[in-house]
Amino acid sequence: MSSPAVVKVKPPTIDPIDVSRKELYAEDRWQEPFRRLRAEAPIQYVPDSLFGAYWSVSTAKPIIHIEALPKMFSSSYEYGGITIAFEANSLLPDEERMPMFIAMDPPQHTAQRRTVAPSFGPSEVAAMKEEVRQRTGDLLDSLPVGEPFDWVQKVSIELTTGMLAKLFDFPWEERANLTRWSDVGGDVELIRAPGGMAKRNAELGEMGQAFAQLWQQRIANPGKDLVSVMAHSDAMNHMSPQEFIGNLILLIVGG
Repeated sequence: MSSPAVVKVKPPTIDPIDVSRKELYAEDRWQEPFRRLRAEAPIQYVPDSLFGAYWSVSTAKPIIHIEALPKMFSSSYEYGGITIAFEANSLLPDEERMPMFIAMDPPQHTAQRRTVAPSFGPSEVAAMKEEVRQRTGDLLDSLPVGEPFDWVQKVSIELTTGMLAKLFDFPWEERANLTRWSDVGGDVELIRAPGGMAKRNAELGEMGQAFAQLWQQRIANPGKDLVSVMAHSDAMNHMSPQEFIGNLILLIVGG
């Protein structure tokens, strides 16, 4: 007679560490909490946080295992997506679901990711190399000498925004809008502030309108930019307005 196997699970040796706390990253103190998690509780349930309960998985083997089983561990926005800021079965006031392919499961995720991935591949990057070097050199040459300046504003933001404008073939004189939309799209604090979601929707609606105009232009006159690639692909040429905006947020914030 056989008996059921008993699997003994060693309980965590530490109280739950909430790594969703923004001050850990703002103050550059995240290293020690993650070190302890990896050493003592690589899979940990956090029952309470600003965003509710969540699981923390912090070592490579279980992360790889989880990522390989999308039917069991879904990334879909329909079940809460990939962030702890949003809940699957409830919406914040004024919140709209904006699906993006990083928060989808195969086969939809695979098809959309394959559509845009070549734009970030070695050959495309190599094709932009000379222009990027020229712009970077011009920007560095324009920096003030012998006086302090804000590196983030003068260099970091300007270089990354210029790269985004290049990838989308976005109007150069309007490229500052990309920075603003990126800030809004990635601002978790904003969505929980009074009136924040309505402000976010307005900003992202403006972004959607601007890119919808580019979309129509690229349908008629396609180029090698990301808008053209999406508009002329089977996987992304039929997106809803919400999915269109969601994927723009992903590409702008992630790009």
